[in-house]
Amino acid sequence: MGFNFGAALGGVASQIVEDIDEQEKEVKLRTRTILDRQVAQTAANQKEYKENKKKVTEQLSALTNLFGNTPEGIAKARAIVAGGDTHFNYMFGKLTSHAENKGDVNKLYQLTPNADTVGFKNVEEATGSLVKMAGLPDVKLGTSNFGANYFKKAQQQYIDAGLIQTAVTDKADVVNYATGKLDLSLLKTKTKTMEQMKNEFYAERNKHKVDSPEYKEFDTKNKRVVNDIQEESVTLKIAEIEAATKASADVKYNEITKTYASSDKAYLAKYQQGKNVYDDDGQIIRDKSKAAAFLQQKKVENDTKFVVGQINPVDGTYNSPNAGKFIKNTPHLNDIAKKVITTIQQPKKPQVSEEEKIKLTKEKYPEPSGFATSRINAIKGQPSEKAMQEMFVQIQRIYQVD
Repeated sequence: MGFNFGAALGGVASQIVEDIDEQEKEVKLRTRTILDRQVAQTAANQKEYKENKKKVTEQLSALTNLFGNTPEGIAKARAIVAGGDTHFNYMFGKLTSHAENKGDVNKLYQLTPNADTVGFKNVEEATGSLVKMAGLPDVKLGTSNFGANYFKKAQQQYIDAGLIQTAVTDKADVVNYATGKLDLSLLKTKTKTMEQMKNEFYAERNKHKVDSPEYKEFDTKNKRVVNDIQEESVTLKIAEIEAATKASADVKYNEITKTYASSDKAYLAKYQQGKNVYDDDGQIIRDKSKAAAFLQQKKVENDTKFVVGQINPVDGTYNSPNAGKFIKNTPHLNDIAKKVITTIQQPKKPQVSEEEKIKLTKEKYPEPSGFATSRINAIKGQPSEKAMQEMFVQIQRIYQVD
């Protein structure tokens, strides 16, 4: 019996065609899945961008009302807003209070001299330098020309329709922007005034019966002022310390020692004034043993913060040789450092890839109905519409069904 070469060749050709068809189906399915995700991510990015732009514009406008709508005023406003919401809230509060007390905010906050910084004509330009819309990550489709070409063509249709943005990851601009600083001496004068207010409210509160409306009124005022004093005092003193000693690889041993001592003293001063020790609510802790324990707790908190600031969060090494030497020579700081370094350097649990997660899920629940039942049973009460929609998306992703 002779070998039928034609039949064999035809069988191979049929198999190749089937394989190509399967590959094309897989590429199309994967392309649709990726583009669906990019549509959702684009919508989320646009929403976040609009919210951030609105917030930053309002913050810059509020500050330029204080500094003046000039290039210098806008530069000062941008420098503050660039520090984040917490920094803006703190600075805006202090600047507003200073202005209300007939102070000159442009003397209180001044730009750091630098001829190479970029300026702005208006608030809109400054906003644009601070708010960028997040980009979409690059997509890797392997080495198949068909897969890459098909995806690019399909993606361009979505881009032309305005459904997704250009799929490029954002890169930070290499530009120098102006920075500024507070004249700490001016703020210190105001802190003394608040100290007087605290004493007055405290004395007035004690003239009334506990739990009376008058007592509660002055107690609330006292707590508010105590909190302002604590916040401002610690911020200013730590700022002075950090300005005097910048953490660097060549920082001197005695500078590290001085930084730690000053930071420790400034932090504890937030809770202890004279012989009195105040709790987090601004109330005096009259029990001596409890007061001592409270101060010790706060000391540990500050020591931990100090130690963490001297250690590289990536590899657990010290930022400078002298910082490591000082901490190792200080037993209680060394104990904290050992725990911090162990936490950083301990082996990380291997991350399970998305493909592996899908494989494990399908092994546990071969059919979509089994997966759906497990998810519904895990929800307490009646599943919401949002929960059901999320479950259907998971089923589509895992089982590749419509």
